[in-house]
Amino acid sequence: MLPPDFDLVDLHAAHPSRYPFLLESVATDLSRHAGTLPTFDILFGFPGTTLRLDADFRLQGAGNPAETSFLAALDDWFRQTGPLPGTAPPVPFHGGWFLFLGYELVREVEPGIRAPSVPGVPVAVATRI
Repeated sequence: MLPPDFDLVDLHAAHPSRYPFLLESVATDLSRHAGTLPTFDILFGFPGTTLRLDADFRLQGAGNPAETSFLAALDDWFRQTGPLPGTAPPVPFHGGWFLFLGYELVREVEPGIRAPSVPGVPVAVATRI
């Protein structure tokens, strides 16, 4: 366990290529209203391969290059790689995937919905951790 005053934001900011994603829990703020909740901040480290759907809906990275949709490529990639090997470590989170799925990805599921993408912002990202 880390000391309570350790700030994961500092580690994330100092080494963004090693620790590219940080999810901070707000459960401590919510626990006043919902009882006691366990809280975890998750700093994803040592990223592997990434699959990315750019704002212009170009697919890049892992998965099946023949696929034209992010979700199909992610499904194919997951079938190829499968779950992480080994036994569960004594920490709540270890390895796996970081997924960002923007609202604009709805266009792959419901082509009739025209959700405009934001230039420079990916529509979807999947990174193996």
